[in-house]
Amino acid sequence: MKSPLAPFRPELLNTTKEAQDALARKLYAAVDVKAAMLSAAREGLSVVAISPAAPLDLRHTEAAQVLVQWLTQEGIECDWQERSIVSKSSALWAGIAYDLIISWGHSRVIPTG
Repeated sequence: MKSPLAPFRPELLNTTKEAQDALARKLYAAVDVKAAMLSAAREGLSVVAISPAAPLDLRHTEAAQVLVQWLTQEGIECDWQERSIVSKSSALWAGIAYDLIISWGHSRVIPTG
């Protein structure tokens, strides 16, 4: 007997991609990243990490790629760094998040993975 329901996996994959794209647009918005970098610089720092709160790999989103391209054109060093993350809520999950480490000046990005 054939299932009366349409395939569900494609819908899940599409919904996940749409949500990740939306999260990346917020996380990697140039105006907010610039503000974070200026805030760090005002504290004497020359490195900042842009980190998703959940175990997400947003490296291949358009927003991430546009930000990395702009940083590179500006001569600002950046690299992706893996970070293990476990939820602190009652819903148990764990995974790998990818932080964008941005550095300028004398600090250098040193991948730990």
